[in-house]
Amino acid sequence: MTPPSLKDFLKPTCTIGLRTALCGLLLAAAVPARTPAASPPAPARGAALAKPAQAQSVRPAAAADPGFYLEVHPRSVTIGEAVTLHLRAKDSNFQPDRIDQITFDPDEKQWHVEAQWRRDWQSKNDGKPSPWYATLRPFDTGTLTIPTTRVSYHADDGVTTETTVTTATLTVKSIRPADARQSALMPLREPAPVPRDLGWLWSVLLIVALCGLGGWLLLRWWDRRGTRAAAVPAVPELPPGLWALRELDQRSRLPVCQSGPAKPIFSHVSEVVRLYLGRRYGVQAIDMTTLECLHALHALHLDEEVLRWIKEFLEECDLIKFTTHEASRERWRTIWHDARLIVKMTTPESELAVHGAGEADVAREVAV
Repeated sequence: MTPPSLKDFLKPTCTIGLRTALCGLLLAAAVPARTPAASPPAPARGAALAKPAQAQSVRPAAAADPGFYLEVHPRSVTIGEAVTLHLRAKDSNFQPDRIDQITFDPDEKQWHVEAQWRRDWQSKNDGKPSPWYATLRPFDTGTLTIPTTRVSYHADDGVTTETTVTTATLTVKSIRPADARQSALMPLREPAPVPRDLGWLWSVLLIVALCGLGGWLLLRWWDRRGTRAAAVPAVPELPPGLWALRELDQRSRLPVCQSGPAKPIFSHVSEVVRLYLGRRYGVQAIDMTTLECLHALHALHLDEEVLRWIKEFLEECDLIKFTTHEASRERWRTIWHDARLIVKMTTPESELAVHGAGEADVAREVAV
């Protein structure tokens, strides 16, 4: 095999160099020359060409960083005490509503995040939008720098910008005395004051007072009621016979007993007779059937004639009350006479005598 000569080696190299030079000349002719006097670039575009990665965060002078800073309350605390951070802006025209998000990432060895950044909706800010705040607890002593806070906010044109706030510091004191050794045991703390909320006690006392007042008023009303009832003279109760005669007279004058129909008439007269038998002989005739009532009266050894009248009277009333049988209008009037006759037959003569002025009138009225 014949080794390549120097001519064969240089030929392709020169060819490549000529082609590269030709391409460079063509590109230089295609791009027009740019001088500062001919076409000065715009400031924003020049900034974008110089730093393309920061094009979004660079704002015009009118919409620059509003000057965020942190207010720390309090500025000096004992280790473990709560610290409140408030985000403020030096620009008085900046509104907290324009803030989209506030974040920070505290070191867990130094800080405990008790509350992340949020709006204080309950604050009285003179009618202004509610500010942003967060709560931390430091667990290291000395002068601590508040963790870097990132604020994301938007301008009026909708462009979002993010900035950081790292200027606030906090003085954290140790709970150890200044002259105490690090290895020495700490003395016991004084008992923490416990606030006494006596609101529940006042509520209980108020309820007890109201209950006492209500009980006193109830007893007073009851005493007055008893006094008023005692002041009214009691009307002596009529004997069974006089009561039955007066009740028959009053019920016979009811409109339904005057005009019918027959069932209400026979129900009223039967009820009065049954109540009378119950008061006279001590049997619950009002709750008994006719057969039970007759058995109870028969056990009392009543006169056979009286038992026959009572049996016929009660059976006739039951026939009208519980069947479709209809009595004549003439019988509507005479049934009251039969009831009065049963009462008079079973009432002693001494009972129909005068038992006072009122009872004498009743006796004279019904003993016909």
